[in-house]
Formats: sequence, C-alpha cells, structure tokens
Amino acid sequence: MRKCITIIIFFLPLYLFIVSCNKHSGPLQNLVINGSAELPKYDSVPRGWVNVQGHWISPEEDSTHHDCAYAQNGRYIFFAGNDTLGILQQDVNVSNYAPEIDKHKQQFAFNGYVQSLDQGPNSDQAQIILTGLDSSKTKIINIFKTDSTRALSKWRLIADTFSVAPLTRFIRIQLKAIRHVGGANDGYFDNMILTALPVEGDLRIVLLIITAIIIFLALGFIIRSKRNRNK
Repeated sequence: MRKCITIIIFFLPLYLFIVSCNKHSGPLQNLVINGSAELPKYDSVPRGWVNVQGHWISPEEDSTHHDCAYAQNGRYIFFAGNDTLGILQQDVNVSNYAPEIDKHKQQFAFNGYVQSLDQGPNSDQAQIILTGLDSSKTKIINIFKTDSTRALSKWRLIADTFSVAPLTRFIRIQLKAIRHVGGANDGYFDNMILTALPVEGDLRIVLLIITAIIIFLALGFIIRSKRNRNK
C-alpha cells in the first residue's frame, strides 16, 4: 500500500507538469481567412478580403495555368488587376486573445510571400502592412510595414513576430501592389498566415508550486517510513 502511495505521489506531479508543458502543443491556427487565395472566383474579389483599391482577383497559377507567377502555396495567388495602385485588406479579429493582449503577454507571428514580375529595374512593387485596431476600429496602432519590395520572379518571405498594444482587438492586413511599368499591376501575393503564439499562463506556475510541495511531502513521508522501519 505504501509503495502504491509513493508511486502516486511521485508520478502525479510529473503528470501535472507534462500536462502544463503541453497545454499549447497542438497545431497553431491560421487566423487569416483564405490566406492563400484558394477560395476564388477568378473574376471576383478573393473571399474573406475587402477590395480597398484596384480590381483584385485570384488567378489560377499552377503548373498548367500560368500567366504571372507560379503559386507559392496551392493553385491561386492574389493579383491586383490593371490599376496603378491596388490595396486588398482583411481585418482579423483577435478579441479571443484580449486577456493576454491587455497583459502584454500575447505575441503573434505573421508570414506571407511577395513577388514581382521581372520588368527591369523599374518593375512593379509589393508591400504588406499590418495595423492594430481597437474594437471600434477607430484607434490605429501601427505594428509594422515592409518596404515596397521587388522580389523579381521569385517568392520572398515576409515574416515577423510581434506583440500588440493593450486594447487591440483587430489586426488589419493590407496587401499593396504598386504599378510602375506595363498595363498590369504585377505585384503578387500568396500564403498569408497569422497565428497567435502559445502563452505560458499562470496555471503552469501554480502547477510547478504544487509539484514542489508534493515532492517535499513525499520525501517527508519516505523519511518517516524508513525511521519507523528502523525502530
């Protein structure tokens, strides 16, 4: 009986510790809707996004339907049409993370891909802008924006890990394509991913304290048992 109690005393804190360490071990969820333009109708705005400026569509760019750039992920890309400036936008709701955001504990990770058609030194450009917004979307807190890049005929990864200011409830993602030459705006985008990173919550600290207490009590129990046997 005492052996069983000893085993339980030792393995219970170990189990609690493992559970606390693996609390967020599942796959991270992409908070962006239709981040790879895979929910398309060719002649309409990509689903989940808002056309702020330009005539955005999601052309099929796999190995058999290739006019601009091969898709970085899936079969489709974001394309701004023929306008001089194209802006495509999505407001990602992050209110589920409000407690951690307001305690300065929540971090997010973003990555997306940009490319420009190679038309010489004055080729068209692509830019990604992330902005933090409050619940009314009236208070704007800038997070980051890339330079207007020219990744000529190859996909360039744009990635960053960041915290947002307290009271942030939306993260606005803007894809910005800038035309300099030619008839089409050839700044392309694909595979937009925004994830909330795991937060080491207070539960883990509590479990570690409980673990230390149980181990202390277990050692005391073992020492007393040995003393009783030696009497």
